[in-house]
This record gives sequence, structure tokens and C-alpha cells, in this order.
Amino acid sequence: MPPNPKSKPKKAGGKGADGKPRGKGGFKSSKRPAAPPANEGPANKKRRLKQERRSAKPHADVVGRVLSLWNDLREKTVAQETREQLIGEVVAAMQGRYHGMCLKHDTSRAVQAVVMWGSEAQVDGVVAEVEPGIAELSQSPYAHFVVFKLIKRVAVQKTEGPRKRLVRALRGCMSRLAVHSVGARVVETALAELPK
Repeated sequence: MPPNPKSKPKKAGGKGADGKPRGKGGFKSSKRPAAPPANEGPANKKRRLKQERRSAKPHADVVGRVLSLWNDLREKTVAQETREQLIGEVVAAMQGRYHGMCLKHDTSRAVQAVVMWGSEAQVDGVVAEVEPGIAELSQSPYAHFVVFKLIKRVAVQKTEGPRKRLVRALRGCMSRLAVHSVGARVVETALAELPK
């Protein structure tokens, strides 16, 4: 039987035109072209820009570490010794930055954890640092929760120092806070919890 003139001749050796071996059925064995480098592509560019924006914010060097510690700290099954160690690390990381950290939605929760589970000395340090800006914190949608925790914690503490400083700081701005939508809740809590 003579070969069909319309059919293409078979390639010798089962190889394609590029010299690479063909897979089953005569198709090329490589399924997809090589992926583009990792630094290209819109998704990676978006991630890089997001990371750059985060890095430009104040306290960016500390926020990631504090949030990972807080995530470990908030679990209910954490042992007491581990909790004290985690609180110590959070306090060391945020020392001198409490006011700025209270104003952010995520790090204010870490400050609340310090107030809730920290020792009296650690809470005293938080009160001393946020005392000058207590009016601003009381009006903030995130930081006023820190002020709530501080009021409730110093009301039951044995030492008088932090309580007196907190009362003195709130006393000067009560009328302004009483007419503020968020600050009014702080005034109500202070009048209910703190001694006259």
C-alpha cells in the first residue's frame, strides 16, 4: 500500500519539531510554560505595596510582634507562668508607646490585655504613661476601652497611687467628656466605679 499523500510523515524517533520527546498520543510532555518570576504579577505587587504602607506607619516595627504575643496571650488555656512571661514581653515592647498603641484598633486590645492580666506595677506604668492624654483616649472609639479597663482595674487595686492619678486626670475634662458620644460612657463608668 502506498503512503497517503495527504497525511504528514511521522517524525523519526518520537520527537517533536523542537527535538524534545513527545508524550502519549503524540502531544508535548510539558503541560504548562514556566511560571513567571515571583516578583512579577499583580498579586505580588499588591502584597508588596501593602507591606510598604504598613512599614510606613508609626510603631510598625513593634506592632507585628505585639499582635503575635497578644494572640498567644488571649487563649484561655494559657498557663499562669506563660501568661506572665508573655505580658512581660508585651510590656517591654510597648514601653514608651502606650498612648499611640491605644489609638489603634488592634494594638489597643494588647494594651487591654496588659491592664487586665499585668501586675500592679505594670498597670501603674500604663497609667503613668497615658495620664496626660486621658481626655483624647476617652474620646477615641478604640482607646476608650483601654480607659474602661484602667478604671475598673485601679478601682480594685490595693495601691492608691494609680487611682488618684487617674481621678485627677479625668477630673479636669469631665464636662467635655460628658457631652461626647464615646466619652460619656467613660464618665459613666468612672462615676460608678471610682470612689468619690
